Amino acid sequence: MALRTNRSHALRWMGALILIGSLATTAALVLDARPASAGSEPSLQDQKAEFQSRYRRLLRNEVVLQNNIAKTREDYAKAQRRNYPRGGARQQLLLQADQMEAELATVRQEIETLKLDARRQGVPPGWLYEVEDEEVVPAAPSDSGSDAASDDEADRAGRNPLYLDDEDEDDVP
Repeated sequence: MALRTNRSHALRWMGALILIGSLATTAALVLDARPASAGSEPSLQDQKAEFQSRYRRLLRNEVVLQNNIAKTREDYAKAQRRNYPRGGARQQLLLQADQMEAELATVRQEIETLKLDARRQGVPPGWLYEVEDEEVVPAAPSDSGSDAASDDEADRAGRNPLYLDDEDEDDVP
């Protein structure tokens, strides 16, 4: 009987070792397979960076279009009372503003689509809120001549240069 218990005890240990070996081999195969599947799917950080960059670009485009529309409308209003474009050129300002408003509506629709896609893909809303909290630095809007230096030049346009007061003339004795 002692021989049988030693033999069954040894068989149990061998079975346990075989089981542990097979589990270790299976675990190694599963762990080796993970990096291969991770290469085909974007990582969480890559996905976050992609959504944030797309959202940041759309927000920047929205701000640029809003600024350009405001400047174009302002130039049209100035054209009513100053030496600014007349006739067809003035009407072109309105057409440009209308075109930019259509682009702005498209950008806003793309923003809503991005938010919807993010929600469907399980993106945490905090990722997009982080971008909203950032300061939006738009590219320079199209300069349509509304700053102070160009206003001075526009005021001088069409006037007799003999009657313009220049700062350089004050320095000459």
